[in-house]
Amino acid sequence: MDKGKYRMTAQKTGGPVTTTRRTLVKGAAWSVPVVAMAQTAHAVGASQSCLESGLCFGCATVHKCCSGGPQAMYWACITFTNEGVEDVMVSFNFTVNTSANGLVEISGGGAVPAGQTVRFKPETPRQYGNCSTGTYDAFVLHFTDGTNHGTVNIPGGSIDGGGNTCPQNTDCAC
Repeated sequence: MDKGKYRMTAQKTGGPVTTTRRTLVKGAAWSVPVVAMAQTAHAVGASQSCLESGLCFGCATVHKCCSGGPQAMYWACITFTNEGVEDVMVSFNFTVNTSANGLVEISGGGAVPAGQTVRFKPETPRQYGNCSTGTYDAFVLHFTDGTNHGTVNIPGGSIDGGGNTCPQNTDCAC
């Protein structure tokens, strides 16, 4: 066989096809790296929303509250889990485009103890006049533990409850 010219053919000639142990081992040697590579890619994809400190983004939803004031406010439910061994401080921010009031900026943060999940309910000032039910576009949430930074793409959604879902009377769940 010439170097650099590899050719493989198979042909069944009427008898039973047999596989040798050598052929099986060669085939297995080629398949193992493919399986290992697929598992590594999955692990990287799953850890995109976690920082080196063990701080992991959980979920985010956007709400609007029209009761309790002359104008509406927006608020969010944001969860983080600390899979690390030390308490961390998280800060986060995002700008969301709403169908009723245009661009709305929301930010917040606080302590996330080691081994725990914390739900945050950041609120905007009561400065929005339109209390109709609406939607919000997909947005990017930025977060940091003070050293490491992460981003998460959040899908768009609907503003629930006709604008009357307020943080003081709503359980923060995503």
